[in-house]
Amino acid sequence: MAAPIKYTDIYLYSTTNIKSTEVRMHLDASFIKYINLQYVGEDYIRNALEPLSTWFRRNNEPIIFTELPIIIFDKVYWISDDGEEVFKKRDFAFGIDDLPVDFISKSDKL
Repeated sequence: MAAPIKYTDIYLYSTTNIKSTEVRMHLDASFIKYINLQYVGEDYIRNALEPLSTWFRRNNEPIIFTELPIIIFDKVYWISDDGEEVFKKRDFAFGIDDLPVDFISKSDKL
């Protein structure tokens, strides 16, 4: 599949840990447009992770998310000339190092 032309609909599922803070600081410093959904407390975090684990599969097996942060985003591959049709695929990353190399340059900005 060709490389995405941009990344949109970026959601950061985070908590109060150091890794979540580092991801937020990186996205903020890069002026990335995103929504931060922050969860505090084991029960709230577990309740956030369970449905996310139903969204993605690899080799026909579900991916079980066990900790935050998780970045959920859409890879946009094609947009019609009138902008009404879009081909995109939802993806995820466990942190900054797990993001595509062109994520910052091709993401929606503030």
